[in-house]
Amino acid sequence: ADLELSNQETILFNLNSTFRIDNIQQQNDQLWIIKLISVNDGEIIKQKYIDDTRRQFEDLSISIIFGKLICDMSQWNQSQVYFEYLLNNRSHTEDLARVEHGLGQAYHWKGEWNQSRIYYDRSYERMMKNEPVRIKDSAVILSDIGEILYLQGQTEESFNFHTKALAIRMKYCSPYHPHIAISLHNIGLIFRIRRQDDEALVFSQQAILIQEKYYDLFHVDIGTSLT
Repeated sequence: ADLELSNQETILFNLNSTFRIDNIQQQNDQLWIIKLISVNDGEIIKQKYIDDTRRQFEDLSISIIFGKLICDMSQWNQSQVYFEYLLNNRSHTEDLARVEHGLGQAYHWKGEWNQSRIYYDRSYERMMKNEPVRIKDSAVILSDIGEILYLQGQTEESFNFHTKALAIRMKYCSPYHPHIAISLHNIGLIFRIRRQDDEALVFSQQAILIQEKYYDLFHVDIGTSLT
């Protein structure tokens, strides 16, 4: 990116550039002077995201992680275009099930749930046809389908998908894996809708316990489980 100044000077910024505001001064009604200090926080945050994503999904390529990062930054249209490129560009040797899942997530967050479900179903079908069958990987798709059904008001069908996802995660993941917490939290939400408050509390507390073990105390997922 570049910033053009009034005296025709141009300052170039690297894509990974991160700045911390040091001081802001108002010179007059139309002019503010902002002093910035260059820091490496962006690189640290990016690497932390990559490391944490690979800890949760052991076999993700950097290309898939990049598309997921765009989606998690709420750039859903850009994420959609990126995954469509990976899907249609046969020169890439990407995991097409993961690519279609990424497309499903982009549509999911855009609120286009029917289109999202199409890609989730395609991704799941690829995993089931794989040799060997990718049971462990399929849990994230079952969970995401469950979330769509919940948003569409189909809570009982959503419950079935979330319980299937939880069973797979309990079998294949470590006891304090954050994806188990996601399933527990989602099931707890459905118990709350059913007005089964005791069950909802148990599942929510189990989710929080796992998240506190896995993350630090200020992670957004813990806040979500507390609501």
